[in-house]
Formats: sequence, structure tokens, C-alpha cells
Amino acid sequence: EDVRAFARYAAYETILSGTGMVWDHYYHGEALANGLADAGLPAVIAPTLQDIHGPGVKDLDAQLNATASLDTEAWRRKGIFSSLGPHATDTVSDSLWRMVIDMAEKRQLPIHVHVSQSPEEYERLMDRAGQSPIQFLKSRGVVDAQVAKLFVHGLYASADDLSVLSDQDVVLGYCPFSQVQFGFPAHVENWAKHG
Repeated sequence: EDVRAFARYAAYETILSGTGMVWDHYYHGEALANGLADAGLPAVIAPTLQDIHGPGVKDLDAQLNATASLDTEAWRRKGIFSSLGPHATDTVSDSLWRMVIDMAEKRQLPIHVHVSQSPEEYERLMDRAGQSPIQFLKSRGVVDAQVAKLFVHGLYASADDLSVLSDQDVVLGYCPFSQVQFGFPAHVENWAKHG
């Protein structure tokens, strides 16, 4: 109830600032969808999926169900669209990545994931898989999945990483708030050079 109420309030502020649609990838997806629909703000909602660590591990099944329940014509008529929301490269297992790709391709839903957001994510993934987040997503088939993909942050994406993304239906999402939080700007000029 609180999430729905605060989402409604935030949606009104968002509309007043001139934003006509939002993408969200966090927790309480259904409550958020209801709040945004109440305010009439269209959105793509990606309930957070994680199974290695993080606060959403215990809610994985509920979040998968929420993803499916938002993927209906009734929600689309309200301007609310579903997306697969694997949290980040260091919080999602290989088996969950396979499930995400399968579900996304079957339902033709976009994949919305936090990528190369923090030094901690980068280091954890290098320790676990010996790859950067984008190289990891490439090796697991996410980059080549036959759906649209939104990789948000990209703060620690190298030129080699960016070259992997060209012509792959991948959009890098620029998030000023996280850049303030981490005190590190995204290198958007390199993003542009790599298309």
C-alpha cells in the first residue's frame, strides 16, 4: 500500500517534469504498476530477479510470477508493460540467466539489467567468472538473445565491452542518480563512439 501511494505521488511529479514514460527495475513491481496506472503514467516494469544474494532472493518465485502477471493485455491497455529484470551480473546465477533468456524470448519481453554499476559488482564477477559484466553477459547468451535489452549504468564498461554490444538490440541506460551515488560518471562519449 505504501509503495503504491508513493509511486502515485512520484508519477504525478514525473508527469509534471515532462516525462511521458518510465522504466523501473526494482522491488514491489505490482504495487508500483498499480500506482503508476492510477496516475496514468505509462511504464515498463521489471520486477527484480536475483538468486545468488540480495534482498530479493527470498522472493524469486513471487517476482517471476509478478513478471508474468504484468504481461497481459489488461495491463498493456493501462500503459503498463512487463520486462524481465535480472538484478545484476553478480546477483544472478547461470541457471536463472538461462530462465530469463527463455522467458524473454518466449514472451518477447525486453531484458532490463543493471550492468557495470559498481566496482564491487565488477570485482565479484571477475572473482567468480573471470570476465567483465558485459563479457559475462555475452558468454551467457544474454547479449545475443532475440529480444530488446536495456543495460543500465555501464559505468565500468571498457571499449572492448562496448564493442560487443553494437548491433545487438542493446541500449545502454544512463542513470544520473547512480552516478551521483557512486561519484563516477558514465563515459557516454565512448558509448557514442561504439554506437
